[in-house]
Amino acid sequence: MKLTSRSSVISVLFTLFFMANVGAKEILNVKIVPVDQAMKFAGKTALLHNKFPKATFQEFNKKYEKLKGNPGDLTETLTDEEKKALNKFFPNFKNNYLLLQKRCVNVYKRGGKEIPRIEMPVIEPWQLKLVIEGLREGTFDIRDPHKVNIWDATQKEWTPFPTDLKGDKFGEFYQNLGKYDGDDDDDKVNVFERTMSCDIPLVTQSQIWLSKLLLKILFPKSKRIMVSFPHYWIIDGHHEYGRRLLQNPKDEIPVYVIDLDIATVLKAFRSIGNALGNQQKK
Repeated sequence: MKLTSRSSVISVLFTLFFMANVGAKEILNVKIVPVDQAMKFAGKTALLHNKFPKATFQEFNKKYEKLKGNPGDLTETLTDEEKKALNKFFPNFKNNYLLLQKRCVNVYKRGGKEIPRIEMPVIEPWQLKLVIEGLREGTFDIRDPHKVNIWDATQKEWTPFPTDLKGDKFGEFYQNLGKYDGDDDDDKVNVFERTMSCDIPLVTQSQIWLSKLLLKILFPKSKRIMVSFPHYWIIDGHHEYGRRLLQNPKDEIPVYVIDLDIATVLKAFRSIGNALGNQQKK
């Protein structure tokens, strides 16, 4: 096939990109997708919602999965219908998207490398209360001296923070190691509940999916995110944060401030999430 223009090259590249994501749960990494292509996908999403305004989340998501699997050529100009729907459901999208992209550029780096979503801790909304209570009571063995080092078959090392735990009996045992390390108070962690401007939290993971943000805006369900201290790196809740920033950068977001540095909390929370039975998310 002979390419005759720059736009043709761009079109082919994006077609290949989306073909690689067919069947994926989420698509469109905010950090790398240009604003024009993001606007086109948001316009298509908004138009789909406009056609089925009374659809439940489950009903809409079935149609949305088809759109994500075959989004078409996102290098094309927005149609008048898409523009109208975009302004209706995602007002000021362009400016807010560019702002979110800027926040994603200065992402946290561990050992000089960005952290993909699949390596981030996974704490489900219904588990937040349990985790917060465990932190405050010192249930989790987070600080030295650690009760035991556990063989991590994935990383091939002995560590207090293994990456291959499961929600089984041993996972349940792991969740209570802080009470058996000889010090009842050393693992107690202060957790503060507050609200803060969307300008304050810092992005930790390198992948925030636009498709997920748009769905959260159309079917909002508030969630309190977790941030570390003292620099307020996001531990859990990147898509809730992104949803609010994309919707209204001046919004206040409810947070749990965990009194642990980001390096410690990433290791500890990955293990805690796995011990609760959660698998890593792509």
